[in-house]
Amino acid sequence: MNAINMIKDLHNSQYQAMSGEPKFPIIKKFVDPETNQPWTVFIQDPKEDKYKQEPIVRWYDGRYPYDKEGKIVLGQFVSDYYITTMLGDEFGARLGDSGGLCLDGGVPTWGVSQECAKEVADFLEESVPNWKKYLEGWE
Repeated sequence: MNAINMIKDLHNSQYQAMSGEPKFPIIKKFVDPETNQPWTVFIQDPKEDKYKQEPIVRWYDGRYPYDKEGKIVLGQFVSDYYITTMLGDEFGARLGDSGGLCLDGGVPTWGVSQECAKEVADFLEESVPNWKKYLEGWE
């Protein structure tokens, strides 16, 4: 884990401890252990979602320094999903429970292994512990 991620993780955990709510955006870099593919996972503030008011999980290919959040290089945008889709809504299983994840079928390297998917799912649950509240109204 690099210094920027350590600082962001510490800042977010301190904010959560004080307020009970995460401070968005939340950013973390991962490396898929099977492919050595670097990924940046960016959790967007639910207030920025004009449809469901739910956190959106954005995936960036860390090999290409195209997009930035402040001074943090995210990479090339690949795909995004609602957090409930990643963690198991009423229609599906938790990310990593039944294999990896294809983020874009048109680019062979834009998929994550099951091990990386589980690591990201754990990070999402730790970062947004109240994510299940976004399932309300879908029953």
